[in-house]
Amino acid sequence: SRRSADVDHEAVMTSNNNNNLDLASKFKALRGATATAATMASFSVPSAIAFLVTQFVKCGGEATSNKCGGTYSIGGRASRIGYADALTEYLRLQSSRGEFQLVEALNPVIEMVGASFEKQVQQGERASGGGRDDAADFYAPSSPRSSPEKRPPPSISTAFLSARASKTGSSADSSIGRLLASNVVRKGITENVSESIQLTILRDLATMCRSSVGHTTPDGGTDARRSLGDDKGKSMNRHQLQVALIEISHIVVAVGEAGASSLEDLHPILQDCLSHPDHGVRHEAAAVYAAIAQAFPSEGRKFAIESLSGFSANLDAISSLSFKIASTPTPAPRKRFGRPRTNTNENSSIITPADELLRHQATLHGNALAVSMLMHEFPHCHGGVATAIVSKTFEVAAKLLHCQFDEKLTSVNPTAACTCVRAGYCLLSGALTMGIDAIIPHVSTIFSCWQGSSMAVLPGVSKLSSSHDLMCVEAMLSSVVCFLKFCPTLLLAVPDALTRLTAILEKIFPLISSGGKFESEKNTAVGKSRLSSARASVMEAYSWLPPGSFPMSADRIFSFAVSQIQELTENDVLCSILDALVSKEDKLIDAHSFERAVSPGQIGGSVALDNNISLRSSDVVHHNEREAILHLLAWRKKLRSRMQGDDCSRSPILGAYLRDGNDKCSPTPLHEVGRWREPLDPIGTSKVRLLDCCIHVFAATFGLQDGQTQAEALQMLEFMYNAAQPEKTTNRFNVSSSLIAESQGKLKSPEEDVPSTNLTAAVLACLQALPLYEATHDTLIGVGPPWMVRATDLLLRLLPTPSDIIRRGAAEGLALLATLGVSEDANTLQSTILHSLDEVMTGSIPGNSKMQETEILSYARAGSLLTLACIQRAAMRMTRTENERAESRSVVSSPRSRARENNSPPVMIMMTRLLPSLATQNFDGDSLLSRAYALHSFGILISNSLSKGELSSSQLQIAWKAVEAVETSFLSAWSAVTSDISKGREREKFAAEPTILGVILRVMTTLLPWLESLQNLDKWIASRFASYASTILEHCSHPVVCFEGCVFFERLSEHRGLIEPSCCCVVNTDNAATVAMPFLLFALKTPIAKVIADEDVDFSGCHGPIDVQRSAVMCLKGVFTSEKNLNDLTFDAGKTVLEFLHDRCGRRRFEHFSEFRSLSLPRSVVNDFEDCQLIEAETIALVQMILAVQLGGEDLDENTYRCLQWWLWSVSLISGDSLKPGQDEPEIEMSIAGLIERSSFIARSSASPIVKVSNPPRWQLKCVAANIASLTMASLLEMKENPSIFNYQSARARCTEMLQKEGNEVYGVSLHSFPVLHLEELVTTACIASAATSNNSELPSVQVSGLRFLITVLKAFGEELDASTNDGTSVLEQYSSQIISAVRHALNAESLLEESVATSGFHRLFAAGCDALFVMINGGFVSEPVVLRRLLQPLLLTSEDVPFTAFGGKDEKLLMKSNHVTDDSRSFPLFRLSKLCFAARVSMMIEVGDMNQSAVSVINGELEKEVVGRAVHSAAAAMDGFLLSKAHKKQSGGELPSTGLTFANLSDVDELIVDELVENWPVLATSSVVSLVKAINDASEERCAQRETMELWLSKLLPIILIGLREALSEFKPGQSKSSASEAAALFICALRLLVGNNTSMELCSDELGNIISMVTDSVLFQLLGLSDSDSGGTHPLILPQSVFEDCTILMQQACGFIEDLCNNHSDTAVTDLALLSHSVMKPLVALQEKQIKLHTNYSIILSSCIRSSVILLRCQREGDRMQLEKALVQLSLSTLKDMSDHPSELSKELKEPCLSLLRSCSSDTSLQAGEWGEIATYSVSNELWDAWAIVCASLPPGIGMKSSINAMKGALGDLANTSRHAGAIVALRVALHSTGTEDPSLVCFVLHHVGFEVLQLLRAYSLRLAPAQSFDENRVNVCAEAVKVNMIAFQYLSTTPGEEGTSASFLLALFQVLVESVSFNGLPGNLLDTRSNGADENIGRMCAQVFVHVVRSNPLVFKSTISAMAAESRTILENAVRADMSGYAAPK
Repeated sequence: SRRSADVDHEAVMTSNNNNNLDLASKFKALRGATATAATMASFSVPSAIAFLVTQFVKCGGEATSNKCGGTYSIGGRASRIGYADALTEYLRLQSSRGEFQLVEALNPVIEMVGASFEKQVQQGERASGGGRDDAADFYAPSSPRSSPEKRPPPSISTAFLSARASKTGSSADSSIGRLLASNVVRKGITENVSESIQLTILRDLATMCRSSVGHTTPDGGTDARRSLGDDKGKSMNRHQLQVALIEISHIVVAVGEAGASSLEDLHPILQDCLSHPDHGVRHEAAAVYAAIAQAFPSEGRKFAIESLSGFSANLDAISSLSFKIASTPTPAPRKRFGRPRTNTNENSSIITPADELLRHQATLHGNALAVSMLMHEFPHCHGGVATAIVSKTFEVAAKLLHCQFDEKLTSVNPTAACTCVRAGYCLLSGALTMGIDAIIPHVSTIFSCWQGSSMAVLPGVSKLSSSHDLMCVEAMLSSVVCFLKFCPTLLLAVPDALTRLTAILEKIFPLISSGGKFESEKNTAVGKSRLSSARASVMEAYSWLPPGSFPMSADRIFSFAVSQIQELTENDVLCSILDALVSKEDKLIDAHSFERAVSPGQIGGSVALDNNISLRSSDVVHHNEREAILHLLAWRKKLRSRMQGDDCSRSPILGAYLRDGNDKCSPTPLHEVGRWREPLDPIGTSKVRLLDCCIHVFAATFGLQDGQTQAEALQMLEFMYNAAQPEKTTNRFNVSSSLIAESQGKLKSPEEDVPSTNLTAAVLACLQALPLYEATHDTLIGVGPPWMVRATDLLLRLLPTPSDIIRRGAAEGLALLATLGVSEDANTLQSTILHSLDEVMTGSIPGNSKMQETEILSYARAGSLLTLACIQRAAMRMTRTENERAESRSVVSSPRSRARENNSPPVMIMMTRLLPSLATQNFDGDSLLSRAYALHSFGILISNSLSKGELSSSQLQIAWKAVEAVETSFLSAWSAVTSDISKGREREKFAAEPTILGVILRVMTTLLPWLESLQNLDKWIASRFASYASTILEHCSHPVVCFEGCVFFERLSEHRGLIEPSCCCVVNTDNAATVAMPFLLFALKTPIAKVIADEDVDFSGCHGPIDVQRSAVMCLKGVFTSEKNLNDLTFDAGKTVLEFLHDRCGRRRFEHFSEFRSLSLPRSVVNDFEDCQLIEAETIALVQMILAVQLGGEDLDENTYRCLQWWLWSVSLISGDSLKPGQDEPEIEMSIAGLIERSSFIARSSASPIVKVSNPPRWQLKCVAANIASLTMASLLEMKENPSIFNYQSARARCTEMLQKEGNEVYGVSLHSFPVLHLEELVTTACIASAATSNNSELPSVQVSGLRFLITVLKAFGEELDASTNDGTSVLEQYSSQIISAVRHALNAESLLEESVATSGFHRLFAAGCDALFVMINGGFVSEPVVLRRLLQPLLLTSEDVPFTAFGGKDEKLLMKSNHVTDDSRSFPLFRLSKLCFAARVSMMIEVGDMNQSAVSVINGELEKEVVGRAVHSAAAAMDGFLLSKAHKKQSGGELPSTGLTFANLSDVDELIVDELVENWPVLATSSVVSLVKAINDASEERCAQRETMELWLSKLLPIILIGLREALSEFKPGQSKSSASEAAALFICALRLLVGNNTSMELCSDELGNIISMVTDSVLFQLLGLSDSDSGGTHPLILPQSVFEDCTILMQQACGFIEDLCNNHSDTAVTDLALLSHSVMKPLVALQEKQIKLHTNYSIILSSCIRSSVILLRCQREGDRMQLEKALVQLSLSTLKDMSDHPSELSKELKEPCLSLLRSCSSDTSLQAGEWGEIATYSVSNELWDAWAIVCASLPPGIGMKSSINAMKGALGDLANTSRHAGAIVALRVALHSTGTEDPSLVCFVLHHVGFEVLQLLRAYSLRLAPAQSFDENRVNVCAEAVKVNMIAFQYLSTTPGEEGTSASFLLALFQVLVESVSFNGLPGNLLDTRSNGADENIGRMCAQVFVHVVRSNPLVFKSTISAMAAESRTILENAVRADMSGYAAPK
């Protein structure tokens, strides 16, 4: 090609001047040269990219570009669009191949708008008249620097033949170029790379920006000390800078937390960009700040403070420079800001004062723009914005606005003054978008600014020129509209606000209206644009005012709106409001095939083709226009509750899609008058914006006009329409317009009809704004108002239009006319319209000739059919509206309403008119388009006429006919173009195919609720419908069809009972999920460019439209909600959904601006349904639902396997572990190691599709994966009955069992691994996630999720012992260093917040760290003092954090607030609150639990610091939490408190803090009570004031503790309630125990305390025991499971302790009713004694406590009652001790000691007779209650117990056959003799006299093993020892009693003889006696030897006399035993 990008247009045209007409030869030459260049470029990827970039630049601007694609190409703007698309797709292909790093393509792509492009743009600006007279216009668009008006060539000859015409430039060139370059960077490069590459691109872009932008001083001037040469890197022009900034804003949002480290470099660059001379650069830099605030709110707040602080210095610099330049003798020529100057190059070292002044103005404007955008963003950011920042904003704005009244500045530099004023109003508008709460304190300032500005521009008052005044007025009016849009309630809240605002508008309106002061501004292009913007703002302001609030101006406004509509229509301005006026329910009939789409929105979704059409056909919005409406756009759309049409078949998907403006959305009661409608968001182009709001105002004021005015307005519209018809007739084929379009660049759709569109919009808006009943205005009844007749005629003439949107608007307008008006008029007009529709369908229009063309006839028929449906829909909508009004007023329907119902449109008649178009016999008479309209209309008629319940016979017939129509349309109408009938109609069939398919799916969806009624006729209808839908979706990938398919399957899953397996269907129709799942998962497949065939990659997926993807996500949600048995599909669905989520996170973009920032997109392509962030949230919710469905099975093994499957997969995603390239599936080894390897392989293979795209995966996916792992671990924790999950030995045994089963060869439910076998991987991954980083940036969100995962791991494995050590250590001990490091990292989050970029995640991370440390301490995982102290350090509160303060003080010491205004004021208090909660939880755990004492001492040592201050602040937080929880629990009418002790305004507190307060207020309150009570007890007398303060806090805490206890106990249901109720109740009872048991001023009245006792006993003790007041006592209550009592252990202990404390303190306090305590204590004991409850281990805590309490109550009884109670208690203790013999030892351990203590207490201070105790002693011996017998004998007077029971004791000891009694009896005898024998020595004689022989006999029998039996050997040594002790007591008695010497020798002789036999039998230690027998025990022999030695030493004389009487052999044994014992059993030498 001879064309060069660096050569201007004139040179090119001159060289080809002789061949201008030879277009074919030019194209041929261009084609050949291009082919040669393309061949050369194909050798390498960089050269190919460079070639496409060069061609992009060479093809020229839209006014000069030639056709580059052949004969049928468009040329103009489309040429560059085509090259950009080719480059984008090429880059995507290279991304799929993976052989080229896309980051290397960044620099070449940026060159799309490089120096050559800039040169072309500048030449185009000069050619289009860049030099203008408005030099003072600071805000004129500087990029491009030309008018937004296009100047198309006047004729074909001048367009194509004139050389001068080549200089004609388009103002859209620069905008389109930047937009396309930005699109290539985003869609070709950034979206296709991993997160790490995106961060690299971000750094590269920042480097290039740094090299291209000059440095700025703090006051906004040029920093002369630093030049651009100081920074190395590529220098970019203004266009490249904007492209880079646009992409930076997208990347910052996409990478989120991962980009934190890049912000430090970005901030100075962006601040310098805000001072750039180019308006567009400043605008995009401000947008980047808004994007940063979205991802990092604290950084946005920090910049806002810094920027607001710099305005004052900047303003002073502007003033001083203005005066300096004005006083200079030779002033510099005034130049418009942003215009190219000889010395404006930033590389220039010469900076004149004028340049410096412009630099300061640019800085002022840029910073104002950025701060205003941040103000718009802050309400939607986490943490909000501090009040101080808002106040500072208003302060700065007021100072800037004051420049309008600064006479000195306005006289020397009016442009600078206007710049300041506009900057001030920009700040004001941004602040107004924050809503009413932010601006209430500043309302007076706002109105005073408006009042002053409106007065200053009035004629005779103004000191400025009209152009400058217009600049100020435009900005002021924008702020007024912001006020009305975002703060309308202030119209009522502020006195005279409405009046003052109306007065301001009435002052301004004459100035901007026709003939006003600013009319002369229309002579300049920028002035004309600004005037249109100001007029639009006035019209929008009136649109937002309540109806009737401006009666004096209504007529003038109406006339002005009419004139503007006419003028703008004549100037070929197309309104954009029509798409918002028509029903979205009919949008699917606008669908066109990909090949035939000509207008935006016809193919639905954000696919490439729709983007191209939008790019080709949309107007360019320049920066000045963007700024005018910047703050008028609702950046976050309000969620509408009302849907258009009917209930949308109850489909959530369709409902969300059709959600539209709400007629009832009235901001104030004043707006509820009439039919006020909320104005739409303004469009970018000023003229279109003006036309839209004029139509809105025209409609709003139309009903206020008289009949003549209304008729004249309709006549004007009719004249406007008629005037355009001759032009259409003469230019039938639109040749001229098409040729002009080729040169002009912007493609005008063939269907675009400006007069018809504007007419339809105006008429339809009027009809929708009219009340339900329109008066006839003195016309005859039955004729209707004249304007209605004229409107009807106009709309009928519009029905045959080729434009779908006009046809839909005309149909809806006719429907409203047919249903609007008094009943008589409605009937007449309705019949007239129906008759006219019949004529239109036959091809004739009233007043026109017969239509002959088939295509026009098809349009007419389609519009008429749609009108019939719209009439029925409008009638039903009005009926519903009337019924709702009647219900709201609680009145019956009016006679008029009943008359309307009786005269409703004849549905059957309408259906009969539809049926011919649905017939199958003859297709010649109708078109496919008409059939689609007919079928859609049929569906609307059915949905608005059939009832939802039972159908009548006629309704059944209608439904059956609809089914036939659907099947006919599917089987016959939708067919290939093969039949003779289709010949010649191929184009129509191709174009209308998506429409007919979408309509078929919609009608099938509509019919689903009534198919159940048709099942008697045909039960396979739903199955066939499912088959039809599957076939359609397999054939057609049109977004509209896919969307309708999702809606159908979602509704089908809801009606899952309709579908049944059918052999006649071509697809499997077992259930809705089986049919829908392939399509839904396919819709969510990530887009992959088609490169080469790969079995692992599906290339058939289109670049998914967001609306289809979101609908698929919502459909899957419905499927998984309805279908539960989907285990075979669930995991695969989960993988696909997470892959989709990962892809969507990489495609995140800054959404507050359109993807096409510089284009005025039509409303048809703007859809709130396409919300990127919302679809991410819904996808995460879908993953949670899928996980819940899969883990909700009943089979234990299956649930374990599913949990393991999800858990291992999520672990692989977190760690980025995937299969290596070429790694094959290993053969499974039938071993445990093989199972472990197999499970890990499956997890890695599942994670590979994501990890291959991005390794490591994006942090958002890591966060989700960690949450999945936490959920699965929590599910595993609930499977307590499966020990193999967490126990290593059990898991291995279970795996072995699985492997041994026959048939277990496939890895799955019956053969799988277990979590404990992957413990190392689990702990490592959790710890890695807990400290995750990316690009040196902390990822707090991932860290929080990882820490939650780690907490579940600690809970799961904390109690499991390490089987490899067998030393009692935990299995997690080996990972302690990793775990402690991860938790310590979280606890240091507060310091991390100061060191790195602040995000709200650090607050949550710290809270999670506190939870993790608590779990570690509670589980005993960390007990080393040094480690514990180190972990506790970040959690300690200083005196500055928790200063001691009195209750109700005026200071703000209790408030939780941030340290600085730039902090996250909403979340920052979470640090202190988390510390308070942690300290409270740990202190209460120590108070009520059992912990390691070393850990307790360390914790108490650390927490005792500032304990009083912490207690006070905990009390304040507890009170606030209590009030918040009460408000949350109220079902109706409950409002949250606006203020509290710890927060000044609840709206400034984050939800996390509210949840933390609500959840932890019980532990905060109780810990505060504990600390305060202890502090009061320890307080000295000198601190009486502090003591009184603490007691005041206690008095405030006591009521909430009592209320909380009541609520907790009322919620407590064993085994049913949540554990939180049990824990809270236990804490409250613990606090009450301290209050009752300590010396404080808090005293409870007896009634209150009695109620508490009753609640505690009834709700806890009696309920757990199964007792109630209604028990009859005849049946045993069901014993609750062990787990219930384990969960309630602390509550039982505290409740029992509470009763015991009351019993102990009864004598001191005397406030407790003794009868009530007795009832609480005795009822369980009575139930136990009467066998109402059984002895059980679960009851041991309660029963033992009751027994202990009964001891205390027994002492408090009067003498008369004591005896009976004592008898009962003794009987209870004896029976309980007797019954415990049959129960486990755990029960005996708990209950035995209390029973014995009770018996001891009764016997020690008894009122019973001695005989009765003797019987008790006998009973004890008879029942072997030896401990009881011993206590009785010891407690009674000496001898009474033993003497009365000696015979029973004799029988027990002498019965050698019953060995079970011996051990207990001999022990009890020894204890009794030992305790009582000292008091009465004669008792020993009595006892030995009766049982001495039995004792010796027992000693001999046990020592010689003469009576072996069960448990004999177990008790042998013990019995022998006790028998020897008894004999030694006897020996002691005989030795010390005078006169018993002879008896002593005889006794010893008998004893020695038995002992000698024992020694002989058992031997001695060391085998000193070789006489040992079988069963010998040397311990018994040694025992006997010790007796010998003892006797020798104590009484040698008796010993000698005794052994002398013994036989020689016996004496020898005795002597040897003595020697051995005395020698220590040493072997003889």
